[in-house]
Amino acid sequence: MLKNVAFLLFIFVSSYATEISLNPLAGFNITNTDNVRMDSQSFDGKVGFIGGIELPISFTPLFGLRTGILYCQQGYQLDLVDLEAIKVNLDYLTIPCFATFSFGTHRIKPSIYTGTTVGFLLRDDITAPNEFADARQKNVGANSVDVGLTVGGALAVGLGIGALTIDARFTHGVTPVFEGVEDDYLMLNKSFSTMIGYKIPLNRTKSQLQ
Repeated sequence: MLKNVAFLLFIFVSSYATEISLNPLAGFNITNTDNVRMDSQSFDGKVGFIGGIELPISFTPLFGLRTGILYCQQGYQLDLVDLEAIKVNLDYLTIPCFATFSFGTHRIKPSIYTGTTVGFLLRDDITAPNEFADARQKNVGANSVDVGLTVGGALAVGLGIGALTIDARFTHGVTPVFEGVEDDYLMLNKSFSTMIGYKIPLNRTKSQLQ
């Protein structure tokens, strides 16, 4: 069944897409959590790596889709005076699925996009300085799947056979970070990401080469 769906999707994209590109990109995340109905405790933002490959697919000069696979270092931390922070590390392998709306020309093309991001947990642990060694922990009980809503924008500048891309996006989780917590302690991931990449067209119509 899944093979049939994938085959039909491949045929649809191949038939109607005016441009399919490969976009390797990398940058950094600034991540934290929203603590729903929990005002007594707040955490500090954590900086991590984000990078991978996305597949922008254009159906018209204005509209397209975007998917791919990204490695994202997320989480949050508690800063300590004169010591390293206590960090909760949440690393995900994420699959974005965005609708994109583009403007401009092939040489300079800004775009905006929105959609969902599904993350599959790769790591969940707590690291801490030696003074707080008791706080260190592996497998802290994070959910294996994290779903978020994303909004962002990008700028593609023609360079060589492809385009240099600059991307910024904000993602807010809609599923709880941890399993089996009470509503008063519900935590949702949130992240601001910025990345630089290079978009390589895999197919393009003659009109787009002008």
